[in-house]
Amino acid sequence: MCGGVKYYPPQTAWVWGASPDARARALDPLGRAYELYGGDVSSVAEGSISASASVESIEYGESITISGHLSPGIRGNEVDLEYTGPDSTTLTRTATTSDNGSYRNLFEPPSIGAWKVEAGWGGDEDFEGATSQVVGFIVRKASTSLSLQPSASSVTAGETLTLSGSLEPAVQGSEVGIVYTMPDGTTERRTAVTDSEGVFSDSITPTDAGSWVVRANWEGDSTHLASESEEVIMRVEGKKSPVIIPGFPYESIVLGLVLAALMLLGRARAPPHRAPYP
Repeated sequence: MCGGVKYYPPQTAWVWGASPDARARALDPLGRAYELYGGDVSSVAEGSISASASVESIEYGESITISGHLSPGIRGNEVDLEYTGPDSTTLTRTATTSDNGSYRNLFEPPSIGAWKVEAGWGGDEDFEGATSQVVGFIVRKASTSLSLQPSASSVTAGETLTLSGSLEPAVQGSEVGIVYTMPDGTTERRTAVTDSEGVFSDSITPTDAGSWVVRANWEGDSTHLASESEEVIMRVEGKKSPVIIPGFPYESIVLGLVLAALMLLGRARAPPHRAPYP
């Protein structure tokens, strides 16, 4: 490194190299030497670092990529990335530069809201440390979906029907509401709880014949949006009643049928009639 020092009347002194006790000397117009400066002369150059986000916003559960470039472009330098959440909580991650000084970090935010990140490098013996501009991004609530499927499309009144479904992405322990609309328009709401895979189920024994409409819904939580399933229509058939002859009680008909069956059985077991010999 060399630097020029001006003196009035104009004289120039040059300093070569770097030293913790460098001195600059010059000659005055009469040729006499004098000291222009004595002290530290630094040879450390300025460093710089950039940062940018891959997208402006993501859903909860997704990851965002923060990338940038560090000057000097040397492989193996560690870059610190400080993420600040909406509640001012900070999380630090480290990325290592590649051959040209570029770096990349994949980050999954643990909460929704406005986040910001800043990249920094501490410097070395040849370059001063540097800090990037602040980069912001938004984390939105995650979208969800509900499915619902009956064990059969139709049943007879008095039989049990099971409906099962799933919440995606899975949120264990969530209460899913299941609303049954009966043929006469009245409704019944039940609750099912999801397991670790987001699966839930409910069983019902319908008594009213006709078309039943069933729908599932979930209210969401602090990080997930609410969702609702499509309607499921199931047909409930009425029980078949025995044929009753007017004027004859049901019990009398049953008793008559039983007696007729016994008579037929007795005839079938009786020995065949043989004609006498002449």
